[in-house]
Amino acid sequence: MADREVPSDLLELKKEFLKAEAECERISRALPSSVDVVALEAERDTELEQQLNEARAWRLKLVDAIYRRPAMAKGAEDRLRTSLGLTQAAKDALAAEAGDGSPPP
Repeated sequence: MADREVPSDLLELKKEFLKAEAECERISRALPSSVDVVALEAERDTELEQQLNEARAWRLKLVDAIYRRPAMAKGAEDRLRTSLGLTQAAKDALAAEAGDGSPPP
């Protein structure tokens, strides 16, 4: 997608996806280890588990919305290159928005 303009709605969806993915990772890291829970060395955190389920559901809705766009639809020419270009464009946009040079989610 680097050689052509990224549709703004698609870029916004991908940025939201990257944020949702980072949120899922953040929540997952906060959960106790399932091995520790089974070994009775930690207790389940049902509130965090619910947050993770909700974050995952949101992320899945974003994936569905992204791949329903004409540029990403099944049968679109060179879908992989389009997807990779979109991901890079979204990461670049998020980094520019952050303005601090930190890596995007």
